[in-house]
Amino acid sequence: MGEALYLRLSAPLQSWAGARTTGHFVRTKSHPTFTGLIGLIAASQGWKRGEWESWVYDTEFTVRIDDPGSRVKDYQIIANHPDEQEYRKRLAVCEGLKKNDSNYAPTGSQPDKSAVVVREYLAYAEFIVRVEHPTMIDRIRDGFQSPEFCVYLGRKAFAPTFPFVLGDSDNALDSVPARKSGVVQTVSLRNNSRPVYGELGVYEGDVLEWASAA
Repeated sequence: MGEALYLRLSAPLQSWAGARTTGHFVRTKSHPTFTGLIGLIAASQGWKRGEWESWVYDTEFTVRIDDPGSRVKDYQIIANHPDEQEYRKRLAVCEGLKKNDSNYAPTGSQPDKSAVVVREYLAYAEFIVRVEHPTMIDRIRDGFQSPEFCVYLGRKAFAPTFPFVLGDSDNALDSVPARKSGVVQTVSLRNNSRPVYGELGVYEGDVLEWASAA
């Protein structure tokens, strides 16, 4: 596609949730997702839900996993979900639990009771993202440099750390320096396609110096 935009996604916490099976367990993927990344574009453009322009789905991303971080859990008290008890029963059957097992019944299984929700996050992960679009890369860049809405990494409290926008370049993804040299995993993301995983050799350097020269 030619010139691309490079982003750095780094924060104390990130959340890239996949499909939910229940409201009480919200897990995170190990890397940014396609829907999560186009959500960043939508926020930067100031689009409200249901008002996204169709061209955003033609965006392609390549994520370089410089640091996968570690998974942490947050426990929150919420109003109970009516379907949670039935879900937990099915889950218990799959796990081979018996009805007299203490783990069989869900926490807060009564509709008028509160329940515990477990949210999983990535702590201190870092990703370099190559953003490509056949016609709209200038608009995407302008949006990220002066976003209409706050851009965050999965949840409103998870703002990206500086530097976020690294700039444009037609260089390969391996030209962006990393905190240490070595081989890292990559994942290519497109609309209606499965993620494609690969590996890439990177070198140690100053990402700020690269960004100023890009």
